[in-house]
Amino acid sequence: MNDGDDAGGRDGPSRRRSTRSRRDVLHRAAVGALGVGAGGLAGGTVGASPADVTLSFEDQTTDGRGVVIAELTAPRDVTITVATDGHETIYARRELPAGSYTDHAVTFDTLLTEDLLLEVSVYPGDGEALAMDKAEITVADDVTFVDGLPVTRVDADPDAGFNYPYFLSAPQSTEREAGGPVLVEPNNTGTSSDDLAIHVDRARKLAEGEWNGGSGRELSERLAVPFLVPAFPRPESDPVDWRHYVHQLDTETMRIDDGPLERVDRQLVNMIEHARERLREESYPVADDGMLLNGFSASGNFVNRFAALQPEEVVSVTAGGINGMAVLPLSEAKGHTLNYQIGVADVEDLTGAPFDLDAFREVNQFLYMGALDTNDTLPYDDAWSETQQAVALDVYGPNMQRDRLPFCESVYEDRDVSAAFKIYEGEGHTPTPAIDDMVEFHRASIAGEPIDGFGGNVGESDGGEGAPPEPVVEYSPTEPAAGDLVEFDASDSSAPLGDIVAYTWAFGDGETAAEPRPSHTYAERGGYTVTLTAIDGDGRTGTATTEVQVRPSVDATEATAASPTRDASGTETATARSTDGSATDRPTASAADGPGLGIVAALGGLGGLGGLGAFRRRGGGE
Repeated sequence: MNDGDDAGGRDGPSRRRSTRSRRDVLHRAAVGALGVGAGGLAGGTVGASPADVTLSFEDQTTDGRGVVIAELTAPRDVTITVATDGHETIYARRELPAGSYTDHAVTFDTLLTEDLLLEVSVYPGDGEALAMDKAEITVADDVTFVDGLPVTRVDADPDAGFNYPYFLSAPQSTEREAGGPVLVEPNNTGTSSDDLAIHVDRARKLAEGEWNGGSGRELSERLAVPFLVPAFPRPESDPVDWRHYVHQLDTETMRIDDGPLERVDRQLVNMIEHARERLREESYPVADDGMLLNGFSASGNFVNRFAALQPEEVVSVTAGGINGMAVLPLSEAKGHTLNYQIGVADVEDLTGAPFDLDAFREVNQFLYMGALDTNDTLPYDDAWSETQQAVALDVYGPNMQRDRLPFCESVYEDRDVSAAFKIYEGEGHTPTPAIDDMVEFHRASIAGEPIDGFGGNVGESDGGEGAPPEPVVEYSPTEPAAGDLVEFDASDSSAPLGDIVAYTWAFGDGETAAEPRPSHTYAERGGYTVTLTAIDGDGRTGTATTEVQVRPSVDATEATAASPTRDASGTETATARSTDGSATDRPTASAADGPGLGIVAALGGLGGLGGLGAFRRRGGGE
């Protein structure tokens, strides 16, 4: 496993597969929000490109945390950088949506501690800059800087309540912004091993920003808060076996009742208190209580679950790549008792205290994943026991993006938990696209600001099964005559939580089709109810109906023969000619007739769904 963006800890080669098989904030903040004052116009040229990108970056005074771009207009999405002349040091790099910006604040990733000539560049992504401008940036005289602390190993201290080492660092900051909570990212080695040195080394790399996407280190620097990484093991056989997935803080780990891995959650709390004391000894400002949590993949599960076990200790959580399965603040659902790590029914058995819903509601949580993430731990029995696998599948649903995350979002909303859920389009198993959002989420949480607006792109929940497809029926000509070829089209149909893999049509005259753009000819005049059923990759179905009015054909005799009548029961019939020229009466299709037998063939043809048995009818005829 490499330590690049596709994040480290994706459960490594020792896993056993079950045989059962905001954003660069577009902060249009006031200039004073960053402690920045605008000065005169710099001597640099206002850049303009054939794409009409314009830029104005003015001389200004800053407190070292960022600058303000006076004006920026971009007719397309762009990337901006703020760097020294020559780009030896890049202080910020951000992606901006197309638009016009005035007094646009950019927060630095690296603190500016001296007066410098800085350059703002606007790029289309890759390639040459579309616009550039330079300005003299002066650090205000009244700014006092706090020296940072390098990554330091702190050895285990059983007397202080923790049996494993941790790594601690703190970024250089200004006196004004220092004093925030400790940020914690649990280590995620990516494999089980009895060699503690392996886990300690990966924890060190994580603390240095060289493992599991490096998001924790970047969050620490941009938020100006201390950073702690525990070096917990993920054993193979000693002191416990591989079924104890410590780096996920799973059920088996929480049930360890003696030895060095007993109550890992409390050990982490004790590490943080120990770290606060060390920071105070070094005269580094730190909050007296509360912590920020960040994690991805296994460590994402860890921090989300930790918040359920110790909610009173946590200010905010950013957790990504957790397979769409957040711990649920429920004791039962869908006929199941939800024990930890799915729910909270047995939390008191594990911790000695009942689950504190009120405290959990106060923890701000940002839970995210990529739309293309396929890293699902549910089939693996080091992450889930056999019993939990079955319950989790039934409760959360089969698909991470289409079923599970929407269901979790609906549960958190129903329980009034302060959380935002987001799916990043075009992204896989990586924390990289979420970093700007995570920074601003924690920043808002520290400041006590609302977190509305951080989530997005998560479909509506349908009780854990996910929202069904939304079929759209179009046809031409809109007023066909009997005998005309009618072209039907379902191209504008959509699946909120995935892709449509099959279509079935019932044309209202007993005929069916199973393709997105079929053609059909009505032999007789009359009104026909056309039903389109769309099916997505997980078997959810959505239906749409429309009425097609068929005019008589030019042949008056044929038009008369096709005239609809009603029988004694009131059922509309159409008189059709049999092959021998005699007339026969048959009922026309109604909406109640359903999609017809074509759907059986379509469902049976869906691969990987277990045939027709993999589907069940859901309420509302979806």
